[in-house]
Amino acid sequence: MAIRAGTRQVGPDQKRTMGHFGLTKPPRPAVPGVEQIRVYDLATGSVRVIYRGSRHKGAPPVVAQWSPDGRRILFWPDFGNSASIEADGLPLLAVSTETGQVVKLARVTLTYNSFLTWCGQNLVAAAGGDRYVTHGKRVVLATPPSWQSRALTTDPARSWYEPACSPQGRLIAVVSTRNGVEPVFDTWDRSLWLLTPGGGPPEKLLSTPGLSYENPIWAANGRSVLVVRRQSKPTAQASICLAPVDQPGQCTQIADLGRVGFGYYGINGYGLDWYQPRS
Repeated sequence: MAIRAGTRQVGPDQKRTMGHFGLTKPPRPAVPGVEQIRVYDLATGSVRVIYRGSRHKGAPPVVAQWSPDGRRILFWPDFGNSASIEADGLPLLAVSTETGQVVKLARVTLTYNSFLTWCGQNLVAAAGGDRYVTHGKRVVLATPPSWQSRALTTDPARSWYEPACSPQGRLIAVVSTRNGVEPVFDTWDRSLWLLTPGGGPPEKLLSTPGLSYENPIWAANGRSVLVVRRQSKPTAQASICLAPVDQPGQCTQIADLGRVGFGYYGINGYGLDWYQPRS
């Protein structure tokens, strides 16, 4: 369920079956001037405030998503309620829906849900500030209950983002490009790599000079990844292709997307999803 009313109000699909959704920045907060995260029970109509921001900090919480077990809500504190500050990344926090305790999951991430994925109860995130996705991003994994993060990518010559964990939690597909400030958006090649939650060197799955691979979506069986393949230039021909994980370099075209525009600071939101009914 997605809800938007006012400036930032989001409810997560993850809790649809449990009958709850979360909202940020309610139109009429119970305590004036204090930003909140509220949880609404759709069955009973009850409301609980699980997070209250300080009235003096001016950092309204931007809800990201629920944890898979429904015990935490992830959010970013939007310092100064500033679009410019937010564009360069914010701390990623989680609040317990049971105790209200807040923990920091990453010092700074860009505020894209495509930069967050779950491998079971472990959070995998593309961390690093600066609005350019080509600059200084690395993949980290945070494990409960301490939520101390460890790096899954360590090569400083590359920037890593858009991690996507396989349904079985054994592999993580991630987009990578050379590290630096891209002088013209979408002109550096993006390749697709595979990581494991336990660590180990990244394995290259797709890399083609003059082409970029983005927006990975896993097949339900974890054997292939659906990606957008486009020319590495601002206005490009693009398609959707399917890459088997046991055949590096192979990607079978599924659909032609025609000509697409560029993404500001190198991030492209194609709005793709893959309906895969369970057998």
